[in-house]
Amino acid sequence: MNTKKFDPPKTCTDASAQANFASLGREGQPDWDIVEFDVFCSRCAYNLRALSKPRCPECGLQFDWHVVLDEAARHSDFLFEHNWETRPILSWWTTFRRSFRPIRFWNNVSIHDRVCPGPLWFMLGVSIVLFFVVLHGTALCSWIILDHIYDNLYPVPWRFGPGPPPTLELVIAELEDIAQAPVLLGSKYLLALTSIMSFLLAMLAVPCSLWQTLGKCRVRTVQILRTVAYMLPPAFVLCSWVILCFIILMGLVRFDNPMHDFVFAFSFIFAVTLIPAFYVGTGLKRYLQLPRAYFVAVVTSIIALLFLMSTNVIMAAVLRSLW
Repeated sequence: MNTKKFDPPKTCTDASAQANFASLGREGQPDWDIVEFDVFCSRCAYNLRALSKPRCPECGLQFDWHVVLDEAARHSDFLFEHNWETRPILSWWTTFRRSFRPIRFWNNVSIHDRVCPGPLWFMLGVSIVLFFVVLHGTALCSWIILDHIYDNLYPVPWRFGPGPPPTLELVIAELEDIAQAPVLLGSKYLLALTSIMSFLLAMLAVPCSLWQTLGKCRVRTVQILRTVAYMLPPAFVLCSWVILCFIILMGLVRFDNPMHDFVFAFSFIFAVTLIPAFYVGTGLKRYLQLPRAYFVAVVTSIIALLFLMSTNVIMAAVLRSLW
């Protein structure tokens, strides 16, 4: 199992942290007669008190006693959950921007960092808003640009030669419908909102229930929450662009062979499934250091997509009975 190496800070101004470092005896082992508090595993919350080796007997996590005992070091300089009170907008933007590169992101986040669930739930809520804002915002901008180009290339009173391609008109009309969907659908738009929420909750709940697949590593729920909360916003943004691109391709390309339609639909489902699986799987592997991380992430993404489709069908039936 890959483990991260942490060097103890060269300077320590916190009095409790100085006492913690002073409690380390020979070979870096804690002197438990001096340490008066319980120390828990950052991954599974197992009580590490009275242990001599820096390895959790419950989940197998290897660590450095300096990092585990130094409570003052469990703070990130850029994570939103640690800086939302002092600089909420800047810390959110920094966290969101860095999350698009998940490997580098988790290389700068320690599993021993203090976890604050409140801001993480806020990040999950923002990810839903981001999905719809990016989807409809990109559709609106594309619609305005293509419509402007269409009017300049094919002015109605002065049209000469061959007319515009019919597929272009279909794409512009499709982008207009997507951009105006929240207004046109009204209360029926709750169907899309509920479906995305079910996908999000499934992405959070499924890893918490697959501890057998995780190599019998009991993982704290709040650690799963952190992984999903930081990885879903970039995944949702990329998925919204993928959905928009496939919708445009559907207007541009007409398939005569049913097999081509199947390949097109399979490619769409594969892309929408793979993007969240890659981001969440990177967090499970790089941050939580779990075995079979990408396999678990793919299974989670597939189940979450099934939840989304099931919620879509159920909500559509409910709305049809009401209206």
